[in-house]
Amino acid sequence: MGGPSRTPGEAASALEEAVDVIRPMWSDERSVRHAGRHYHLAGVHPGPRPVHPMGRIDEGAAEVGREPATVRRVRNVFGTVTDGPSGGFLTGPPRQWTDELTEPAVEFGMDTLVFGTEADDPAPYHRRAVEIAPAVRETVARHRARPRPVEVIHAGPTGTAWSRSTGERVNG
Repeated sequence: MGGPSRTPGEAASALEEAVDVIRPMWSDERSVRHAGRHYHLAGVHPGPRPVHPMGRIDEGAAEVGREPATVRRVRNVFGTVTDGPSGGFLTGPPRQWTDELTEPAVEFGMDTLVFGTEADDPAPYHRRAVEIAPAVRETVARHRARPRPVEVIHAGPTGTAWSRSTGERVNG
């Protein structure tokens, strides 16, 4: 479709950055600048704003009579765990991963992490399962007034996914 070919991790990173670019483009800002890994804008004039305000999960749940806290909030996670310094978002040591995954869990109520990888090699999951997932759960529990467990789901490129906490397959 005319765009660059990206790995799943790069695509997830580009999408996250695209949302950071789109939101100011829907604002009343006179000019938007952005210098990111995937997108660069300099003095772009936003507009027009969407006719309807963009919905939020909590508002949508409340409109249909559902308690917002009962809505499962999922985050797909791609990146590289290293022992060295940070190489960018979700590319670095376990402590960095813990910090970067705790923030959306606490701020936006994320309760499910789907760890993806570009290969069916289970080795990258070990550090995520043993070091990162428990640290995220513990840190999130300390930040939340009423802790909700953070579910960890492992997904490979073939689409197979299973729950880390229950060991059950969660798709197909």
